[in-house]
Amino acid sequence: MFSGSKTWPWRATTASNGLSAVNPLVVVIGDTGGRLEGVGKMLPDVFLPVLERELTLKGISVLALARSAPLESGGEHFPPGTIILPVYNDDIADDHYYRHVSRVEENASRRGWTFLHPVSLARKLGMKPETQRLLSQTVRMPETTFGSHDRVFSNIPLGSTAETYVTRGSDCDPARYNTRFIDTSTEFRGKTYFVTLRIMAVGKYVASAFVRCRPTTDDSASVHDRDTPLEPDLLNRFHEIFVRAKMAEITDLSEKIGDRIGVGFYAHDVLPEKDTGQLYLCETGFKFHDWTMRDRLAPIAESLPFYRDSISDETIAVSARLFVKALSG
Repeated sequence: MFSGSKTWPWRATTASNGLSAVNPLVVVIGDTGGRLEGVGKMLPDVFLPVLERELTLKGISVLALARSAPLESGGEHFPPGTIILPVYNDDIADDHYYRHVSRVEENASRRGWTFLHPVSLARKLGMKPETQRLLSQTVRMPETTFGSHDRVFSNIPLGSTAETYVTRGSDCDPARYNTRFIDTSTEFRGKTYFVTLRIMAVGKYVASAFVRCRPTTDDSASVHDRDTPLEPDLLNRFHEIFVRAKMAEITDLSEKIGDRIGVGFYAHDVLPEKDTGQLYLCETGFKFHDWTMRDRLAPIAESLPFYRDSISDETIAVSARLFVKALSG
């Protein structure tokens, strides 16, 4: 067994099993800190058993390594065609961190492996201005601004869950990531909410999509899972008008993004504009599943008809099957 490898309770796969090219292999690798969760990217004990189950049905084996080090130069036991799937940690995306994963990518090129989630793409998706430059010609995104709009959404260029605010264009801090404010406010039973969509995608395919929202009275236009009210009537209505009614647009957007950035596990955050109904990609990044929304809505799951197909762990199986489909071309 490689030093630093992880033998998971559900599988005793090791590098000495003699896997051949007729027995395809996916190797999931963690970060330099020896973690597979990548801070917000996956719960290994939840995601990986389902991935293995679904891929095994297609004759594909799965191995998880908590560290990237074993594949930075070694890996002679892994045949050409082996698929390397790294789990990144956006919060420590510095040159030292990427250097280790880059060595795996270089080794993959030498050995004829397929390296998904390439480092060059990880760098771009980890920085909001770089994501904007990469995708703004492919799908609709809020325009960056330096004082040319009355209302501007201001964020930090790197990372998530940071302090954001809406301000006048003339008051923008040019060191921040500033874009035209997309008004997503939507009324329901006398109250108004800011709305975002999260699309969980595998390559160009939509695995699931759901609404996140928060009251405008919270005085923040930044919406996360934890902000979403536990109100079934509200969420069922918003799912109907923003997900079911817009699924063709959601599918089209995901296809365009996937065609541009390739096979991978992604979370696309999308803004439905109030006045035009148009969908704007806010940001995207590598993410395998969204368990925080699952946990957030679990207490009211029985009142949400969409929960099983859009929120629950059943979506992991869908993602795994779409992964096989995406790899097949």
